[in-house]
This record gives sequence, C-alpha cells and structure tokens, in this order.
Amino acid sequence: MFDRPELQPEFAGNFEPVDNAVTSIDAALVFCKQDMFWRRKHSIISRGMLFHTNPRRAGTVTLEAAFDPSFDWFLLFKGLLGVTRAHYGYLHLVTDEAWDRSHLAPQDLSDFHLGALAKTLEGGFKELGWANYFGSRWKQEINAIKLANAASLMELVDGGYIFAITDNIADVKADYHSFDVRRRAAKEAFVSGFFCAPARP
Repeated sequence: MFDRPELQPEFAGNFEPVDNAVTSIDAALVFCKQDMFWRRKHSIISRGMLFHTNPRRAGTVTLEAAFDPSFDWFLLFKGLLGVTRAHYGYLHLVTDEAWDRSHLAPQDLSDFHLGALAKTLEGGFKELGWANYFGSRWKQEINAIKLANAASLMELVDGGYIFAITDNIADVKADYHSFDVRRRAAKEAFVSGFFCAPARP
C-alpha cells in the first residue's frame, strides 16, 4: 500500500495525535514495528490504522480514503491481501444512499463501516462490500458455483475466494439498486445464517 504514491503516509505515529511528518516509505515503516496510525492531507486524502496480532486480538489493517474513480482500488485490495496474510477483508464505497437504503440495523451498518474488526463480527458477518475476501477457513460455507455466477469477478487466492460484486466500484454510487440486487444474489452463495439477519426486508 505504501508503495503507491497516492497513498504514502505524510504523517505517522504509534498513537494519536498522528503528527510525525514522514517523507519516505522507510520513514513510515519505522512506526510499523508497533501498532501504527497514519494519514495524508493531499490527494488521495486518507488515514489508516495497523494493529498487530497478539494473544488478545486479531491483527487488522483499516484504510479510509477519499474516493478517486481513476485509482485501481481492486488492485490495492488484492495487494493488501498478499502482504497481510488476511483471513477476511472487504473494500467498499460508502455513500449516503447506502446508509439510507441499507437493510441492516443502524448498529450493524455502523459496525460494517468500522471495518473487519473481530468485535464487529461477533454477531455474524454484517454485509458484503463491493470487493470481498473470505479465506480458506470459510471455503466450506461458500457455494463456489453460485458465487462465480453472481459475482463480476472471482479468483481463488491462498485457498480462499476474492470477488467483486460488479465490474467497477463506482457502480455502488452510480446505480446502487443494481449493485444491491447483485450483492443479495452473491449472499445466496453462503450457508444460511452466515450473515446477521437484516433489520427490515
């Protein structure tokens, strides 16, 4: 992620406030030895967090960024899976329409947008993002044929599945209804009860 100039940290630290200016990847990576926070003030404006795995919690990487339709977000997502040895992850474009039309209860929707943190998954997986990765531990709970038919793109990565609901992440904003229909179809590929129950039909 840091090798992409558009996302290289401008400030980094091991706790808030994140105010240590960094001017190179090496300078930013110094902070990676512990839990890390970083941010950018210029395009692409973004902020992120890295929490290492320890006996009390699973490790996580969370990135929030201003949407740039010219950036290859799927390539970034796939690259992050490669360097983090992730078991689960997702990439999503958050829009006002998605908030207004979500089938999730407000707390579940909020948890989904917080990221793939262990505590947000205690009641079951909340939702599918535009792009998703489910590692080998969930392979038996997914009908690969159904998922391949519902998704726009699907690949086997490290024994798990990475897939995108539609061709372009901008579809979430351009035609939310069509995106949501296809997302519901993709969820049918998972065993019953895999996702938490929706708040309303």
